[in-house]
Amino acid sequence: MKKTTVLLTLLLLFAVSPLYAYKVIVKIPATATLADQNAELQLYINEEVPATEETPAVVSVYIKYKQSGKASYILTSNPQAEAAWKEMAETKAPAEVTHFDIPAIEKAVFVPGTPNLILVEGCPDARNVCTYLVNFRTRKVKQLPSNEGLLRFDPQQRYIYLSDYRYHPEGGRYSVEKVLTYDGKFVEEHKLAEE
Repeated sequence: MKKTTVLLTLLLLFAVSPLYAYKVIVKIPATATLADQNAELQLYINEEVPATEETPAVVSVYIKYKQSGKASYILTSNPQAEAAWKEMAETKAPAEVTHFDIPAIEKAVFVPGTPNLILVEGCPDARNVCTYLVNFRTRKVKQLPSNEGLLRFDPQQRYIYLSDYRYHPEGGRYSVEKVLTYDGKFVEEHKLAEE
């Protein structure tokens, strides 16, 4: 009951003041795991509600400032959310969504070379990986047009490399590597070698 009350309070605070929620100092749950870190920050994820056969787990993301030891709540996944595949079907551009539109979080990483971007992803339907670019200071969220997830970053070029599957006309799947800028703009794509 206590965990549910805390989660609801955080969600309410996040909805009421989205631009300042990351500044709210919280205590990271003891069950949280370190997902990533850079020179100044640590990124934690915590399973708030376990997955069921029908829905993915409810997972929250927190940031901890190494120098001060203070932590901030960032967002929580919503298993009832629908991924924005239809919005991206006719374009190579990402879909702008809200923090309530992330159905699953299994992974969270800092986008290297940026002070305020994280990338979160999860698989809500046992097939498609949903990848989201989150600015934790402005609360802007974009679902990136990829269904197989992150491959790597190129901090010098400020590129994100993602994998996306396609179908052969005669049957079977193949993957392409998509290149996007750090603000989500499409650059190019290449077919990946088939196994």
